[in-house]
Order: sequence, then C-alpha cells, then structure tokens
Amino acid sequence: MKRFVSVMLCFTLVLSLVACGTDTSQINENTTQITQTDIQEAEDAEAAIDTYSQEYYLEQAKELGIADASYYDRLTGTMSYEKFFTMLKNAHDLQYGEDSNCLIDGWLYYCTEGEGNKLRDEPIPLGTIIDVTAMADAVYFRGIERDFTQDFWGTMEGLWEEADLPNCEYLWENQYMPIGLDQQGCITADETRLILNSDDSWTLASWPTVAYMCAKFDRVSYDYLYTLPEDHYFPENDTMLLRDGIEFVFHYYRSLYPKPEYVNIADVGTYDTAIITDELLNKETSLPQASNQKIPGEWRGISYDYQNRTWGALNGHSDWFINERDFQQIHDAGFNMVKIWTSWYHLLDPYMTSKDKVRLDKETKQCTDLVNLKELEYWDQILAWAIKYDIHVQISFQDTPGLDISVFERGFSDWFDTGYCTNEIFKNEEVQQISADWWRMLSKRYAQIPNTYLSFNMICEPDPETDQIYAQALKPSIDAIWEECPDRLLVCDVETHTPITGEEIAKLGCALACHEYAPHEFCEVNIEKAIKDPTYYTSMTWPYVTEQGDVIDAAAASKIVPYAVGSYDVIKETAEKNNVGFMVNEFGYFQWGFWESVDWNPTTDGTFPIQSTEVYQAFLKDKIEFYRKDDVAWTVGAWTGMFADTYTWPIEGADWYIPDHYHYVFNRKMLDFWKDINSVE
Repeated sequence: MKRFVSVMLCFTLVLSLVACGTDTSQINENTTQITQTDIQEAEDAEAAIDTYSQEYYLEQAKELGIADASYYDRLTGTMSYEKFFTMLKNAHDLQYGEDSNCLIDGWLYYCTEGEGNKLRDEPIPLGTIIDVTAMADAVYFRGIERDFTQDFWGTMEGLWEEADLPNCEYLWENQYMPIGLDQQGCITADETRLILNSDDSWTLASWPTVAYMCAKFDRVSYDYLYTLPEDHYFPENDTMLLRDGIEFVFHYYRSLYPKPEYVNIADVGTYDTAIITDELLNKETSLPQASNQKIPGEWRGISYDYQNRTWGALNGHSDWFINERDFQQIHDAGFNMVKIWTSWYHLLDPYMTSKDKVRLDKETKQCTDLVNLKELEYWDQILAWAIKYDIHVQISFQDTPGLDISVFERGFSDWFDTGYCTNEIFKNEEVQQISADWWRMLSKRYAQIPNTYLSFNMICEPDPETDQIYAQALKPSIDAIWEECPDRLLVCDVETHTPITGEEIAKLGCALACHEYAPHEFCEVNIEKAIKDPTYYTSMTWPYVTEQGDVIDAAAASKIVPYAVGSYDVIKETAEKNNVGFMVNEFGYFQWGFWESVDWNPTTDGTFPIQSTEVYQAFLKDKIEFYRKDDVAWTVGAWTGMFADTYTWPIEGADWYIPDHYHYVFNRKMLDFWKDINSVE
C-alpha cells in the first residue's frame, strides 16, 4: 500500500508539472516508464487483495446469479428461510445442474409452497443453516433422490435415516474431528463443547455438522465457510445477516467438487496441456534426476493425505483436496518430495464413498472400466502445482486399482482392516489384469512427465505371502506401465507382516522402499500402557531405552525387524544387490485412537501423550542424519497431524500461528525444525 501511494504521488507530480507548463521531456524517460509499470503492478496488487474481501464475494455472488440483485438493497437485514434456501439451491444447481435432486429442493418447497410457508420471511437460525448445508452434501454424495412435494416430514424422516449423517463416510472419514474446542480454540476431549450455546444450553445443531462446517472451506480463497466466535461457543440462537449469508453460500459454492464426468479408462488420453504446460515442464528445476536404478538421496519427503485418513500417522487429519497453498508451504518448509495417498475408488469420486456407491447403471456399466475425468484433471493440477514449486510427487495407492464394487459393500473398516483392499491382487488374476489396465491408463496419461517430477508407489504396505507371489501379482501392472512409459520410476514397498525381502520384485527392475517404524515401541503409542501410567510416554527419551535396558539410536534401529519383514539394512542390501534404488518411504510416529478412547482425557492425562516436542525432534534429527549419511531418500509422515507441521485447529501445549486465507494452523516449533534440518534460509 505504501508503494502504491508513493507511485501515485509521483504520477500526480508529473501531471502537475504538465499543468504548470513544465517541459516534461527533461524528465528521465526510464523513470517515467518505471513509474507507469509500478502503477500497473500496484493496481494489480490492489485487485488481488480485493479478491479476499467481502465486497468481492458479494459482487461475485450477484454476477453468478447465486444472490438476487434485490437482496443488496438491505444487506444488513437478517437472512430469511426463503432467501437462504434459494441461494443454496442456486449455488448447488450452478455446479451440478437443476436436476441434482438434493435436500435443498425439499426445504425450499417446504418454506415457500408447503406446510412451512409461514417461515418464508422468518429469520433462519444459524443452527438450521449449519445442519442443512452439511445435510445437502451428505444427500448429494450418497445419491439419495426424493420427491418432496408430498408428505414433507415423512420424507425427511426417511431421508435422515438413509443418509445416516453421523456415519456418513464421505463427510466424516474425510473431515473427522472426534473432539471439541475449548474457549481458547484448542482441542479438548469434550466433543459436546461444540454443541453448547453461549449460555451452556444445548443447540439444535448436531456436533458432527458443526465440526464439518467449521472445517469446510472455499477451494479458491481457502476461507472457511463458517468460523466459530472467539469464545468458541456455537451461537445457536443467533441469526445471520443477509450479507454474511450471501458470503457463506458463495464460499459453499466454491467448496464443491466439480460435476463428475465418467469415461472409459481406455478413452482417457493424456494430461490437459493447458494445465501442465510445456513451459512449466521445460523450466529450470533444482530437483535431482531419479530412476529405478537410483533414487536420489537429496529427496526430503513428506506424506500428504489425499481424501483418505492418515492411518494413525501422527493422528493425521485428512483433507478433501490438495491446493496450491499446500505446495507453497511444503516448499517453504524445505521439502522437495511429497508422497500423496490415493486409491482406485477415489479416482471414481465423489460417489464411491457414498452409501449407494456410484450413481451408474450397474447392469450396463462396470465401475472397473470407468474413471472420473474431472478427478484426473484435478491430478493434472496437483502435478502442475508441484512442478511449479520444484516438488517431486509420488502417487501412492492405498488399495488395488479395479477391485469390484462388492469390496466396498462389505463396509469401510471391514475391508480395510482385513487387508481385502489389497490382498485380492495376490490371488485373483482378474484383479491383476484390471489393475494393469488402470496403471496403463495412468502411465499413458503422464508418460511425458519425467521421473524428476513423478513416480508411482504401486501398493502402500502390501501383504503378499512370498516374494514370488508379490512379483507375479504386480508384473502385469509393471509391464503395462513400462509399455507406455519405459523408464517410469516404480517404488515397491517391502513393509508387510509376512517374511519377504523384495528380492523378486527387485529382479523385475523396480526400486524398493521400507517403512522404518523402529523401534516399534517408540514409534507406536500403546494406549493401555499410557492409561496405566500417564507418564510412560512423556518420560521417554531419545535414544530410546527398552524395558530390558538396551539403548537404541538410528543406527541400531536400522538393524531391527519391526514385523516379519526384513530390517532397513536387509532391504537396502537387497536393492543394492539387484542394482535398483532404495528409499525410506515412511518413518515417524503412530498414534492410534487416543482421542477416541473413553479412558483417555487429554485435559487430565496430558495433551501430548507421547514424547515432548524436543524428544520427537531429537528422534527425527537422528534418523534423518543417518539416512543422509547413507545417501538414502526419506519421507516422513505426515504433513497434517497433531505432531506434524499443520493441523486444522490449535492444540494445547504447542505454539501455533494461523496464516491468512489458509485452512491449516502451523506448529511454529515443528516448522522451524523442518526449515533448519532442510537448510532453508
């Protein structure tokens, strides 16, 4: 702003000289040109700032037709039922079409033409706004369609039952906060804290919908749709001003996924060159070369959870999507590699996580042959952002591409916990071939992206019974990938509960990776021990001392076999013997279920039930220095989580700061640690 004012003063001076008859030819020509350029840059900067203002949001909502122009005559008036539901429906229809049949249609009918028409002009409570907006997402993504013109409340009762909102996997598995916030905005164990009014009375809104809406944000500006007041009580009895309601709905519109476009995997084609441009691919980069024969030890990696829970790692909080700001922050923290978890069913998003699965004719279309092109275009954007910030992306599959839809009908926790999501490929030739077809599609799409920027992690932590079965199951996929892109870097995990070394998969030419959670007692929290002795974890040190008195540091940990699989040293030796690359594709802490445990209360038993930040940092530093000495690439997990750099809300016991227009808060100590260890100036 100061620069803008200075520029305008200079420009005004020139105009004054002209007005006074001064010969402006004596004014330095270059200075005049620079001044004009600066004026334009300053005006552009001012325009960019305006895109984060309420005035900009209001104007955009009017131009898009979300809010009627007549609303702007009394913006300080209260939001009415009719106006809110009309705007919410307009926003939804803009994204998905007028025939999307979401819950909003029924509410709008009810309060205008139906039996609730007396509410038409009444102020709509904030609790209703929160509940209905979350419900609109649940209904749409579960594919439930209803005719609301008859028996509204009967329809609603059945709808709520079918949507099963508290257990809606799409909403709560992807935006999960099982606890509440205290008056300072820090996480507490009391989940009911979110559903109390300022006078400690119970709100009409359910706490899952409040948690959900407080985590949902605009995909363009990264602004939250709704933020709790400073005292972090939910003001259920409050209403919303019309101008604030317009802004809320506008952010809701920009939070929505694009309408899916399903195509056969054989018809996908290459990436969108308007997103991943030749100019972007040909720019200078600081990233090292990578190949199946050599994974560069310069990789400094971190895991990112893409529409899938971080399975225990740092009690990671998952995200709906990755955005450019994430890559900027990851780059600024000194990382140059990110492993992004995804899955076959997420490439069919948004419907595969819904109760009714995909809204497709199952008799004529097979889910194993289809992919959501919009999701692939989103991956194009992810890669473009990564390339822009000199970050290598490793696409890591959490399941086997092409699993039949019946897998998901078993129930989310059932098929994951039993390993059914990956084990089918080790005994089912049909799944092996379908997986190969999917990998061929991805390899063909990104064939022109060099290994400098892209690699594939075939299956995250598979469980084959033998090395031979592992190689045999993945060979069709490996062949398909290399037929489309002969030198694509393929990283195969050797991290299982079965005794394999990676020997046979390495013989095929694939690089190997271990997940070094050793010593296991230090890396994974044991809830029972913590409940028995709350000081058990807070009193631990690094190097770690076992119950037997053995002292374990990074060098000693490299020789430990954490499960049935080989140690870091054994897997690295296997890779070297077969002339393929090797990396540590995960290491760090695991924290399983502390906040869900009814016997653990962070308020009374301690907020950080593992080691202090200093001990955690000592552990990370020792491990990383060991890997660097070995010239081995590493990936720590994860970018989001209670002991990571970022989280959705502040946590007691840590120093947090909140950047403008970003949906995460930062742990200052951890961020400073990463900048130091990654040598960021």
